[in-house]
Amino acid sequence: MHTTHAKSSAYISVLIIGVILLTIISLGVWTHTFAVTILVTNKKCDPIHLPSPRVPLPGILVPRDPISADEQGIVKIPPLTLQIDAMHPDVMVVRLFDVPIPITIPDDVIASFDGVRLVKTEMTLRLGEKPVHTLFISCHEK
Repeated sequence: MHTTHAKSSAYISVLIIGVILLTIISLGVWTHTFAVTILVTNKKCDPIHLPSPRVPLPGILVPRDPISADEQGIVKIPPLTLQIDAMHPDVMVVRLFDVPIPITIPDDVIASFDGVRLVKTEMTLRLGEKPVHTLFISCHEK
């Protein structure tokens, strides 16, 4: 009787592991399939180091190398909704899932997203509204 119980437990364990793996694979395929592209252009700035996850995450692609002046990098992320608060000088707060992420913006940097300057503005970015977005970062001398 113990062997039947042990076999049942083993089958249930394998089934649970299979369902978990299938869910993870499906989530990875879904996020990769529906990921949006952000073209990041560096216009006359020092190299831009984009933060990337320490562990590869499905649907997220960030350039490993810095984006040098007058070059472009490609970022792919899931179609998230972000809140942007760029009302204060020298700092922009990006909210993702209501978690604030402050980003220091030097005086000589001007950023625009899809043609809208990110200066003295609050906005919601719905990345899923289109497949490709642009982030333009330009620098001028002080």
